[in-house]
Amino acid sequence: MCVLVVARDAAETIERCLRSALSQGCEVLMVDDCSQDDTVDAAIRAGLSVSSIVQLENHVSLGYARQRGLERVETEYTMLLDADDVLCAGRVERFGTIFQRGQIDAIADELELRDGGDGSLIKKMRIPSYLKTGKDLCRLFERNYLPGIGQIGFRTSVFREIGYDESLTGPEDSDIVLRALLAGARFELVREIGYKMYHYSGSVSRNLDRQNCELARALQKHAYGDVENLFSRSGYSDRVIAWSMYGLANFRGDWEKAVEYLELAFPVGSNRDEVLEPEGPEAVPEGWRLNFARGVISYMQGNPEYARERWERAGKFGATAEVANNLGVSMRLLGQERAAMELFSEALRLSPNFYDARINLGDSLSQRVTLRPLRRDPGRSNYA
Repeated sequence: MCVLVVARDAAETIERCLRSALSQGCEVLMVDDCSQDDTVDAAIRAGLSVSSIVQLENHVSLGYARQRGLERVETEYTMLLDADDVLCAGRVERFGTIFQRGQIDAIADELELRDGGDGSLIKKMRIPSYLKTGKDLCRLFERNYLPGIGQIGFRTSVFREIGYDESLTGPEDSDIVLRALLAGARFELVREIGYKMYHYSGSVSRNLDRQNCELARALQKHAYGDVENLFSRSGYSDRVIAWSMYGLANFRGDWEKAVEYLELAFPVGSNRDEVLEPEGPEAVPEGWRLNFARGVISYMQGNPEYARERWERAGKFGATAEVANNLGVSMRLLGQERAAMELFSEALRLSPNFYDARINLGDSLSQRVTLRPLRRDPGRSNYA
C-alpha cells in the first residue's frame, strides 16, 4: 500500500497528516503542488524522505497533481489522503486485509468531520444504509452519497488506466470514481470510521457553486444509456432508475431530458401518496418529489409562475425547507418581499444550516432556487 498525498501550502498540517500514515508502516508519496511555504521542509521533519517527494514545476489543478502522483506509485494498492487530514490507526491494515481477499478494486469507508481550528468533533459521517453494497454506488450518478469519495483506497493499475481528468479541481475524485464504476470496477463499503477530515472555511469543497459547476462538467461525459445499463445490472426498478436519471439530467442542466425521465418515474395513475423508497435517500411521498421537480424544471425553463404553483402543491404533501425557500424566491419575484422573508426564515427553521435560504434571507437581491431535494441522512444534512 502507498498513501498518496497532494499538498499545496500545507505547512501547518502536513506533519500531522504524514505521521498518521507513516506510523502505519506503509509507503508514503507526497506531491508538492508548487507550495509557496515550507511544506516540503515540514514533510521532511515528519519523517518523509526526499526521494518520496514529487515537486511539480507548474500548478495546474488537483486532477493534474493527483495524476502525477498516481504515475509514480509503485505499489499494488493506493490510498488517498488529503494534506490537512489524518488516517485513523489501523486503516491501512484494514484495507490491505480486504484487498488480499481479491475481487475488489476499491474501498470506501466512513469518516469523522472535525473543526480545523480546535480539532473538535463536528459529526460522524456514515455510509447511508441504502448503499448496501458496492453495486449501489451507481447512485453516485444521481448525487454523491459517499461521506469521503476522495479518501478511497484502490487497486493502482485499475485507476491508473482510467486516469484523473487533469482539468478538474474539486470533483476530480468523484469523476474518476464514476468512470471507474462504468468501467466495471468492484467496490466494497466498510462501515467503520477510518479517516478524520478537518473542516476549513477556505477548503475547495466549501465552494459549493464551483463544485456543482465542475461536477456538471464531469457528468456530461457519460451517455444516459450507459448509466441506465449500470443501474439495471445493479437490480433497481424502472421507476427508481428513472428518478435517478432525472437527478443526473438535473445536475447537467439538461431540462428537456429531465422532463422525459420525470414522466417515466411518475407514470399516469401512480399513487402520489406512496413512498417509493421508504429506506432510500428521500423517503417522502411521490407527490412531493414530482411537484418539487416539476417546479424546478418550470423555473429553469423560464416559467416561474407555474413553478410556484407546483411548489405549493409539493408543500401540501409535507412542509420542507427546500419548498419554503423556493416559494420565497417566487414571492420575491412577485414583489412580495415580506412574504419572501417569512418563507426564507421558515426554511431556516426547518433546516438551520440551509445555504440557499441563508443567502436569500441576507441579500434582498438574491434569488437562489434549490434545484435538488436536500439530503436527509444525518451525516450529510449540514448545508452551511
